[in-house]
Amino acid sequence: MVAAPAFSKTTDVKVTSAVQSVRILVVGDSLSAEYGLKRGSGWVALLENRLAESVNWNEKPRKSSSSNSKITTNNIAPQAINSPVTAENGTKIAPNFTVINASISGDTTSGGRSRLAPLIDMHHPTHVIIELGANDALRGLPVAKTEENLTAMVQTALASKAKVLLVGIQIPPNYGAEFTKQFTATYPKVAKANHVGLVPFMLTGVADSPHFAKLFQADRIHPTEVAQLQILNNIWPELQKQLKSASSSKASKSTNH
Repeated sequence: MVAAPAFSKTTDVKVTSAVQSVRILVVGDSLSAEYGLKRGSGWVALLENRLAESVNWNEKPRKSSSSNSKITTNNIAPQAINSPVTAENGTKIAPNFTVINASISGDTTSGGRSRLAPLIDMHHPTHVIIELGANDALRGLPVAKTEENLTAMVQTALASKAKVLLVGIQIPPNYGAEFTKQFTATYPKVAKANHVGLVPFMLTGVADSPHFAKLFQADRIHPTEVAQLQILNNIWPELQKQLKSASSSKASKSTNH
């Protein structure tokens, strides 16, 4: 049974004649499912706002002015730079987009692997973001099995002609040096072997921040609402490359026709 997405949103903005449709499917665990957060405050929700409010995807997002500022979907607008539509940048956007958050708290790579094909058949995504593996490590599952599952997911998504972004996670050294080393190496290994995008560590600037206590919930595992913008900013550059590439390709085909 395929679980219902955490949320799905479609935005139509007619800006350029080169109409492009982007459908982003996020398959993750509690780090993407807004565990312990109010609905609409997680990094996937902030991604929706950035897509809706960013005109030129070549722009770099501004950094939060304060590491302690409270980030919500209502004040994310200043974090995304809007550029006037011109002949130069008008084809670098996606007027129509849908974000489907199919993340489930507690999910493992095995669970994601079993869910992915039905999700793709249901939503026909142009982009698939895979954020899984943390629960595999927490349960001490074999790294080889995690790698096998991630590889299968990536290849399933690629077979559907979707662009794939693999989002990595790292674990504390108390799991043992060798296990930690092998687990950390899994994400770049799978990404390189399958030629897909990679975010090496989604919690950069969060897990290693001097403000760690304010950026994690009481369980010291799940990031707080304040940390969600940093997580998005870690993922955005690689996703932005894929969106820009897809947009440029469609614009080129439109011109040729």
